[in-house]
Amino acid sequence: MRISFSYFFCLLAGLLFNCQKVVEESHVKFNSLSRNGYSIRYPDGWQVDSSHAFGSDIFILSGKEDSADLFNENVSVMVQNLPEDTITLDVFVKVSENQIAGLANNHEILKSERLYQRDVEYHRIVFNQKQDLLLLRKEQYYFISNRKAFVLTYSAEIGSAFRFGLIASEIIGSFHLR
Repeated sequence: MRISFSYFFCLLAGLLFNCQKVVEESHVKFNSLSRNGYSIRYPDGWQVDSSHAFGSDIFILSGKEDSADLFNENVSVMVQNLPEDTITLDVFVKVSENQIAGLANNHEILKSERLYQRDVEYHRIVFNQKQDLLLLRKEQYYFISNRKAFVLTYSAEIGSAFRFGLIASEIIGSFHLR
């Protein structure tokens, strides 16, 4: 009975959430990039923009899904030099939450949590915001190391956040401080 239920659930999920595309994307080849005190992997076929647009060190951009697609889902990395050692992760997160509140139109913070992975402490904030005519889901990850703050941001249209979530998790999960 367990196999039948699992099969039914996957079939239903595939129909409702376009699960097939997520599975296909999770098997793509990944490329590596090392720079400015970190390394990160990104999917083959995604574009890397290192022009420092919007203050980011890099943007890793998906392709357009079709001609009607108005937004490239992306993961960005921002590296910020900190003026002193006394700026802790707690202080940086508080400043970032205030910036979200002040700059993000019609924002709603869904989650703010401290996490630990591979002996590294970091913080994650998940929020929705309106940008022009688009409703976006954003996930920001904050790391502090060697007087630098590293901010990873996953941005997606609300309707595409689930489809791109797996691949974005792989990109963010590959992030390593050097």
